Amino acid sequence: MAKVENYIKLFTIVTLFIYCISIVSSQQQLQMLNKSFANLTSIKIKELEEQDNWQIIDLSHNSIEFIVSPELLINQSELETLLLDYNVKFAPKGNGEIFKHKGLKRMSCKGCGFAEIRSQHFAGFDSLTELDLAYNQIRKIDVDAFKENHYLKQLNLSGNHLQVLQVSTFSSLRMFEELDLSNNPIELQKSKHFIKCDSLKSLSLDSCGLKDIYPQTFTELRNLEQLRLNSNQIAVIPVETFRLNEKLRSIFIENNQLKFFPASILDYLKALDELCIDNNPYVNTKEFHNLLTKYEIFRLRSQKCSTDVDTMIEYIFKNDDVTVEMPTQNTTEEKFLQLKFHEGISDFFIGSYLTAILIVQAIAFVLLTLYLIKITKYEKLAGDINYANTILNDNDIYKVFKLNE
Repeated sequence: MAKVENYIKLFTIVTLFIYCISIVSSQQQLQMLNKSFANLTSIKIKELEEQDNWQIIDLSHNSIEFIVSPELLINQSELETLLLDYNVKFAPKGNGEIFKHKGLKRMSCKGCGFAEIRSQHFAGFDSLTELDLAYNQIRKIDVDAFKENHYLKQLNLSGNHLQVLQVSTFSSLRMFEELDLSNNPIELQKSKHFIKCDSLKSLSLDSCGLKDIYPQTFTELRNLEQLRLNSNQIAVIPVETFRLNEKLRSIFIENNQLKFFPASILDYLKALDELCIDNNPYVNTKEFHNLLTKYEIFRLRSQKCSTDVDTMIEYIFKNDDVTVEMPTQNTTEEKFLQLKFHEGISDFFIGSYLTAILIVQAIAFVLLTLYLIKITKYEKLAGDINYANTILNDNDIYKVFKLNE
């Protein structure tokens, strides 16, 4: 019994120690300097002059135009994230480096004053993995603008004025996975590749005003897994468009002008498990009915699609120009409602599960603490108790009488 109590005490002490260490560790990791909305025109502030171990620096929503005294940032040896969002006139001068930092991993200049990206602007950030340049006025990107950013994984260029990208702009990047070009007036060239990148997995071209997609457009994106083409004016998807994109898992092409989507595309895209094609003016033909049949068989619908199944079916079959076998109400319920598969686990469920785990851990922590207090108090009192004279049960049959010698 004593050994068990000792083990419990040891476990409680270790738990308390780990808990305290985790608190101290989390506090050490949150070395963040927040100077957003501080009416700054320069980075010459006492916090940067007096401390050189900031990991996150937020200078967003100020009036900084360029980096004066870059050594204040260069000397931040632990700097990983720099936020300069909505300094609306901030932009590098000429073709020089913004500044140089070996450890910077994440940089955001959303809503700043960039009009172009030159070859040296980001050359000083060897470890950069995430770059956000959304909602600037960028019209041009040098073909070698990111050649020094070997670890770049995510680039957000949405909401700019880009029309054309040079094909080899990202071809030298071996870890580049995600590119967002939504809300740019992109012009795709007939019989030409859009861009070449062997590592790219996700490409967003939502709301780019695209009217045509060509068979050669995406052929140099062999590892592409997700493609977003929502809210354009695309009327035709050539049958061979995705023939070389064998790893495509998700296609979003809602809110376009499609009257026809080739069913044969579903046959050669073996990895496809998500297809959202809602809100297009499809013509009700036998070929399109064939597409819907495959769409159901492959269970390609997900909760990311903009409408529910019933609304989608009603929208698709509202044109009766061609006679086809219409699904009955029972068929709709039994077959087409199966398209609601692959909805995944909701964020609410995950959040509730994690919250429950934290609550259980907190309760266990409190109970162990109370038990430790009880054991300590019990041991202090134990020295005053003579167990030899203690009657555990006062029934007559258990009474012990001292024999006369």
